[in-house]
Amino acid sequence: MLFASTLIHHTFYATVSNSYSSTLNEILESSQLILSVRLKLAHYCNKPVTKTMISTAISKSGLTIRLPEERWQHIIEGHPELADQQTNILHTIENPDRILEGDRDEFLAVKQLNDHKYLVVIYKELGKDGFIITAYLTRRINSLNKRKELWSRHP
Repeated sequence: MLFASTLIHHTFYATVSNSYSSTLNEILESSQLILSVRLKLAHYCNKPVTKTMISTAISKSGLTIRLPEERWQHIIEGHPELADQQTNILHTIENPDRILEGDRDEFLAVKQLNDHKYLVVIYKELGKDGFIITAYLTRRINSLNKRKELWSRHP
């Protein structure tokens, strides 16, 4: 693990220290790189990695739903248009328009943002809490309507 720590240390400082004019984006990219390296090393070494928690929301079933840093990075890497939507994502868990059944025991919280756009937050509920898996924007309401509705604001 000494090698892993040295690798992370050198990767971060080589990226940030190459230029005094490093931007915030470069620093954030370095942080993401460190997290990615830590997760890969943990997987390789079969060791747990401490996950930083960003925030939580309370689902309609009363469980605390976590948004870990690793899941947030997954969301904004795959859907950069959601980078400034963290509050809306958490709000969608707490106050969805609908909750739909997922394919693998997860839930889809759906919130209509305007006439033709929906925010979908996929989350899993475990015994005492849960976590957000991913989130995305869609206009394809017909594909969502094919899923079993578990809860609706407007019965």
